[in-house]
Amino acid sequence: MDITNFITSGSTDAAGDLKWSGLDHAPLGGILMMPGGNVKLLLGNPTDSDEELDIEEWSQVSSCLGYLMFALNKKDWMLEYVTYEKELETVLESGLQEMERSRMRAHLRVIDGGKTDADAEPASEVPSESE
Repeated sequence: MDITNFITSGSTDAAGDLKWSGLDHAPLGGILMMPGGNVKLLLGNPTDSDEELDIEEWSQVSSCLGYLMFALNKKDWMLEYVTYEKELETVLESGLQEMERSRMRAHLRVIDGGKTDADAEPASEVPSESE
């Protein structure tokens, strides 16, 4: 994954140009996954905001975005994560299969009757597939 680090500074960019439907306020920051594997970061300038902005909160968002970019550049971390995801998928798949088996067993029942072991035909009398 190619990482390109675009910082959109200035709250007018994030608040005015992008439509944040369902949100009362534009976010303090964010990460956008772009076509081609590029990543864009949104982080408004805390001094350009029209509203009172808590600098500690802005610093936490800035640190979180920095950490995400750091993590995305760690190829060994990405490999470990992909391995983890595959293992998790295997566990979930086997769990779903077991649930399906249990569901099917709940619908099946044993019917009394049929041949007993004494009534079973000897193996030599069973016709072969070639006959």
